[in-house]
Amino acid sequence: MTTKERLIKFLDHLNISQGKFEKNVGLSNGYVNNVGESIRRLQLNKISNVYPELNIAWLLTGVGEMLTTQTIEPVVNKSNSSLEQIIEQQKLRMAWLEEQLIIERQRYTEVTEEKAVLKYRLKEYKDTDLPRATNENLHLRNNDKH
Repeated sequence: MTTKERLIKFLDHLNISQGKFEKNVGLSNGYVNNVGESIRRLQLNKISNVYPELNIAWLLTGVGEMLTTQTIEPVVNKSNSSLEQIIEQQKLRMAWLEEQLIIERQRYTEVTEEKAVLKYRLKEYKDTDLPRATNENLHLRNNDKH
């Protein structure tokens, strides 16, 4: 499934049109139809701010669940003052961000491990007795042609 297909699946889950989504987030008309395999950080931030329940890691990679484990719903129709509502929303947002940080740390660990494997393989390759194109060999080959 592509990034675009995952985004459309999320919109289907919300039961909203692409145009409504683009308007809510502040994206240009037709943005969803033109999504490639990556989404710029600015657009991701806009999407995340409007739809914090969307798991951005899932959107980009397809790994994990579409929705974050803790959905963030606006605190409305309660007897709290506006300030208390804002504080509650910010606490929920922080919890969501902490969850995203854990995901990003896991991805960092995976990339670091893959880097170590590739370094090891490169060292093994360099240590083999395969003929290499050194400057001296290249010079000798060029002289043989003349």
